[in-house]
Amino acid sequence: APPPPPDQNHTPNAKSIELLESVTHSNPPPPQPPQHLAINVGGATPQGDIMGLSDIPDFSNSEPASPRSDIAEQEFAAVPRVVRRNSRTPRRPGEALSTEDGNLPRSGQYDSGSKDKTLIKFAKANSAPHSFGLLTNKAGAGAGSDDFEGRSRLDFTIRLTSTIAAVAAGTRSIIAGVALLWIFGRLFITTTIAIHAVTDGAACRLLLYRGEEFKRWSCPLIIFHSILDIAGNYIYILSCQVVFVGFLLEPDGTTCDDWVGLYHALETLTGICWFVISCRLVALFTTIAYLILESGRIKACRRRSTKKKINAALEEICHDGSYLGRHVKPLKFVWTLSTMVAISWALASIIGCVRYIFLATPPNQSGTLGACDPLDISECALPFPSNFYLEEDITTDSGYRVNIDGSSLPITKSGEYIDPSVINELDGFSTIAPILFYLTGLDEGGGKGAVEGSGLPTADTIEMSLTSMSTTLLFEVESMALVPHFSSLLLSNEKKPLLSVHPASALSHNTHYAVALVNAVSSDGQLLARSPGLVELVGSEQAGERSVLFRNTLLPALYSAAPWVQPANMTAVEGNLPENVQMLFDFNTVSEKSQLSKIRTARDATLTILQSDTFEWAEGSAGNVQTNRIIDHDCSLHGNYIARTVHLQILMPWFLEKYGSGQRGATMDAEKLYSGSTPLKGHLKFVVQIPCSLEKGSKSAYLGKEMSSVLQYGHGLFYSREELITDSKYIQRIADSNGYLLVGADWRGMSMFDLPIIAKVLIADPSLFRATLDNLIQGYVSMMSMLHYIETKMIVDIPDYLHFEDSNGELQPIPISDEVEVNFYGISQGGILGAGYNALMGVTGLLQRSILGVPGTPFALIMGKSTDFKVFNELMLLNFYSNREIRIMLSVIQMAWDTVEAGGLLAPTVNEAVPPVLIQAGLGDAEVPTTAAEVLARTYGAKILPGNPKDIYGLPRVQPAGPGSVGPRSALTEVLYQHEYDNMPGADSNEAPEFNKVHLCVRHDTALQEQIVEFINEGVIVDPCELDQCIRERAWCS
Repeated sequence: APPPPPDQNHTPNAKSIELLESVTHSNPPPPQPPQHLAINVGGATPQGDIMGLSDIPDFSNSEPASPRSDIAEQEFAAVPRVVRRNSRTPRRPGEALSTEDGNLPRSGQYDSGSKDKTLIKFAKANSAPHSFGLLTNKAGAGAGSDDFEGRSRLDFTIRLTSTIAAVAAGTRSIIAGVALLWIFGRLFITTTIAIHAVTDGAACRLLLYRGEEFKRWSCPLIIFHSILDIAGNYIYILSCQVVFVGFLLEPDGTTCDDWVGLYHALETLTGICWFVISCRLVALFTTIAYLILESGRIKACRRRSTKKKINAALEEICHDGSYLGRHVKPLKFVWTLSTMVAISWALASIIGCVRYIFLATPPNQSGTLGACDPLDISECALPFPSNFYLEEDITTDSGYRVNIDGSSLPITKSGEYIDPSVINELDGFSTIAPILFYLTGLDEGGGKGAVEGSGLPTADTIEMSLTSMSTTLLFEVESMALVPHFSSLLLSNEKKPLLSVHPASALSHNTHYAVALVNAVSSDGQLLARSPGLVELVGSEQAGERSVLFRNTLLPALYSAAPWVQPANMTAVEGNLPENVQMLFDFNTVSEKSQLSKIRTARDATLTILQSDTFEWAEGSAGNVQTNRIIDHDCSLHGNYIARTVHLQILMPWFLEKYGSGQRGATMDAEKLYSGSTPLKGHLKFVVQIPCSLEKGSKSAYLGKEMSSVLQYGHGLFYSREELITDSKYIQRIADSNGYLLVGADWRGMSMFDLPIIAKVLIADPSLFRATLDNLIQGYVSMMSMLHYIETKMIVDIPDYLHFEDSNGELQPIPISDEVEVNFYGISQGGILGAGYNALMGVTGLLQRSILGVPGTPFALIMGKSTDFKVFNELMLLNFYSNREIRIMLSVIQMAWDTVEAGGLLAPTVNEAVPPVLIQAGLGDAEVPTTAAEVLARTYGAKILPGNPKDIYGLPRVQPAGPGSVGPRSALTEVLYQHEYDNMPGADSNEAPEFNKVHLCVRHDTALQEQIVEFINEGVIVDPCELDQCIRERAWCS
């Protein structure tokens, strides 16, 4: 409808007339005045909405006009017409703001020097006062809220919080990436973090959009990214919590001393993640609110009436609703740079992943001059061990020293050679590691011999290795005697098979051995071709020392040890090498001094310090014994056998080069070790558990027990003393029934706190294994210090934590027997390491006997046959090219590992006293093969009892303790779980068994528990299989 006629009684004020004349002079009015001039801020222009200013009269209204309507009509008639332009096209001077397309002009498009300032002058001159608020209706605000200003501030909040979150997220990614890189040593491990950083950078780019693009594209993507980033940061937080609990927090609630720095770094990372989540939540809800206000934009513009709002609205129009508009260029540069850095990081990580996992191809090492033994051309390091890698050294007991070049060993996928320094210190090779080699065609023939029924001896047919039916022969060169062994073809990698020969028990120290492959045939029954390198070495009349050794020493020793190998007519043998001798190589074992001097020196130095007149265990904060935590339990609760758990900490001799945060990878300090001036600076934390029967004994001798034994517990693979507290109800029940005080400490070097180092060894730096070995030695002597404290201080002085209140409220000590013995009980890894620990502790007198549950030796054999090794094998394949190379590395590492294992500590020529042992194993065990337990039993010189379910080579049956018999000093008891045993891979199989419960059920077997009690209480070994031969239908336990 046309506007009503102007009020003739109204007289324009001077300012209005001046403004009108100015506008009219520069912009003549059009022929007909426009009906409406609408400035649309994000939507269609409504009828009668003049510039979005609701205080200017609506001329379509039928009501009488206000006194100023005529002036308004005349003044607006002078305003330039609206020209529709694209939001991306700059306006020319004098051109009004475009509103028809619903887009706002970009920052900088408003010409401050143009006549468009008229619009602002008019608004200032004709707007009425009005109060305003942010998203609220305040007094005088009319019926609506300040939506336009609310959108502006919401826009600012979105951009600000998103920017802050991006900066924090970048810091988070850097900390997390550096932590992972430091722990694992491989950049590709950080791939996920790098990709996350890229998405954060890309999300920042969304903040640079303005106007309709910001609403249409940026806002939905900001919402989507905020949700994803909140979830991602929460995953970071959960991961940090797993690391806290698993690797950094001790069972007593304190932080592991070696990981304090990492603990604080992860605490910072967790705090940053919570901060990022907070910022993302603000950005998320603010963006949603912004979009909600945008959807109601038309209605909001009808309600604008305040002079102050007009100024704010026009200012925001000019600057596109963004307080950051004037800083776009520097922000864009920073965001682009950080995004490019993140993309580069992500690309490098992804390339590393592809390179390590998919595209890695092993280099050809066969051409490495002088580094490879020519006897086995299938792999540079083969055969292993071999005297090819020995050099003469008159300073050693054996007269030799290992001299393996790094280029001889498998190369990693990063192109690095393994540092062999840890084994080059030895004067010979392992006494129990698998012996490895290969000959072309051996896998097709399966190791079978030319004679029907001949082939490779297995763990169940070891006696075959001493006969002509065996295609592998292991013999002692000087005595010319065959050595019992078992062999297996490793075919896990079809392109790189391997033959492994295992001694049936530990070989003698400082002894010359040789290995031969004889009479092996291919799949068609023809003799395999002899090793070309062997033919050349023996066949040609070379004058070299090695050639002479093979012709004049090794071959005659082979013929003497295995006469059936020698041809009847040696004169007809071409080249001095019979056709049936297809491989032959020799090696010298390490001397006792070279292998055991380090660990024995640490043991003896510790004893010297602890037994000196100046040393004394002292309680309290100023002493060397501290009580970290005491937890009392309710003995009236069903299934609870422990009255009190005490967490203690002692200060004891420390032989590693460093101690403290980040030093879990420290190695032995030779000066400190051999000088005898070791300062007391290392801590050992351990737990003491007092059973309910001892608490009752402190109150009444009739109701409880007196302490008869201290039982030290050795935990399983990569666990901690927490296992004694939470996962060992069966041993707690035994302790409660018999009055045993339970103590437990971590296997330093092989506990959950060592997993970061172990992970780095597996996938990045195998040479770091030296640190694992040295930490294990420190762990052994630390446990010895703990036993010394228990025997000389705890059970003598009976400290406060061994007292309980009686009915009168007075503290009473637990009753202690006159003859308290200290015994060891280790399960799984606790049994494996416990076998070496028991052997080392014999001369100290601190340990009386040991029970080894599901143990074995050597580690190289256990890992190759264990279902648990699948995970570690996959990790090692990230660093090596094939399973063959992994097996080689296991045998190389075993050379150093012998120092802490029974295979080295009990190898013949060792004459130290060894406490008696009771070994318990399960036939059908998928985690520690019974084969390894039998090797351990033979190394210990143990026996088996009449009720054992099967005969074992090298372990004679003897009568158990009973009337007329004291029983064996050490024995192996096996339980046969029929179902699991029948489903195990054969002795000649290369497959790892499927997981089963045999490993767990052995410790829960009632008959074996009774055997343990008899061994601890009476010191004798009884036969738990007398009635049923220890045959169980299957492994039923929980």
